[in-house]
Amino acid sequence: MQTIVTSTEAVLERKAQLLWRIIEQLPKRYQEVLILKMEGLKYKDIMETLGLSLKTVESQMRIAFIKTREEYREDLLLLLME
Repeated sequence: MQTIVTSTEAVLERKAQLLWRIIEQLPKRYQEVLILKMEGLKYKDIMETLGLSLKTVESQMRIAFIKTREEYREDLLLLLME
């Protein structure tokens, strides 16, 4: 049982490290919106926190996902396969 838990923790740690490396490559404005969303904030809360319009938050989220998907497709596939 301990081996399975340790193995699972190691996989989760590798996934987290890879995800943060991907996020760090994004422009700062996209990082902020994406991180707040990952923390569980709704678009309205992100809008208020960063002083942005709802359209800007939606746009930055969309662009962050597009950039991530295009530039890090292989890395993202690795995240899913582990």
